[in-house]
Amino acid sequence: MDSVVLKGRNDSLALQLRDTADFMQIIRTLKTLLGKLYEETPTGEVSYRLETGNRLLTEEQLTQIQSVFADFPRFSINGITSAVVDKDVVADMVTAKMTHRIGGVVRSGQTIDIMGDVLFLGDLHSGATLCASGNIFVMGKVSGVVQAGSHGDTRAVVVGDLQGASQVRIADVIEIVADHYDPLKPVAYLSKLHTMTHAKMSELANIRPRLFKQMEAM
Repeated sequence: MDSVVLKGRNDSLALQLRDTADFMQIIRTLKTLLGKLYEETPTGEVSYRLETGNRLLTEEQLTQIQSVFADFPRFSINGITSAVVDKDVVADMVTAKMTHRIGGVVRSGQTIDIMGDVLFLGDLHSGATLCASGNIFVMGKVSGVVQAGSHGDTRAVVVGDLQGASQVRIADVIEIVADHYDPLKPVAYLSKLHTMTHAKMSELANIRPRLFKQMEAM
């Protein structure tokens, strides 16, 4: 079985790198195959997707493959797909889906930055910041800055008593709480127009259906 096989994928081309093959054999076969393809297609730019199966390419291995492609200027790599994921990537994905319970006192000048959702049960002083890549549910006292969707998640929400907060931020949108606080609308979210909007708790199920199910499970 060849260590590198050319495959057609709808409107694209893929190079399958056999995951059980010796990597140096893959490099040798890749050079031969690309050389042949280069002669058969003397004009035009051609890009290939690399499919690595159950093999995760190291940075060194990827550099070696890129070095092979460098010998064929009209050929390029447009992506890499694998059937496996690096354990660190998996760990980050799991963390991002967790709901973290945060208590205690966060003092002025301090910043709490969490991957995932946060259920805040503590005391956030003025001048302190609570950030979460996901949603923030406030059940404590907040006087500082509360930011949900800190990595750009515009679907994130902030829910709870925000009367004393100095600012609420969702993704890149900032709101001064004192100018907009309404105790009857404890849900802050971004509308389709990307503006900070407030709603009653009873409306959350319609605004963010998936989130509502998540809250029921908490």
